[in-house]
Amino acid sequence: GIGGIKDERQDLKDFVLQRFSREQLEKLEKVFEMSEEERAKRGIKPLPSTLHNAVKAFKADPLIQEALGEHLTQSFIDSKNLEWSKYTQSVSDWERDRYMGY
Repeated sequence: GIGGIKDERQDLKDFVLQRFSREQLEKLEKVFEMSEEERAKRGIKPLPSTLHNAVKAFKADPLIQEALGEHLTQSFIDSKNLEWSKYTQSVSDWERDRYMGY
């Protein structure tokens, strides 16, 4: 339930704060201010461009899985896989306008 999610969120916050110094967290915040070239030079990869690719990256990240725990990790993956499946089966307004003219 909601209480479990709040507990998991607090666990994640504690996990991050235990592993990173304030200085490291402040540097992380500055990543969003960097140019693409600067991020590439530092080996910082761009975020996934689709939900499908984000789920694949999530599955490959042991740090986030450790932080969330097995149950929440699997629930999240299942939920996002279902969301992606439904998304790929829908026709967007843009597609209707572009290909059907209405």
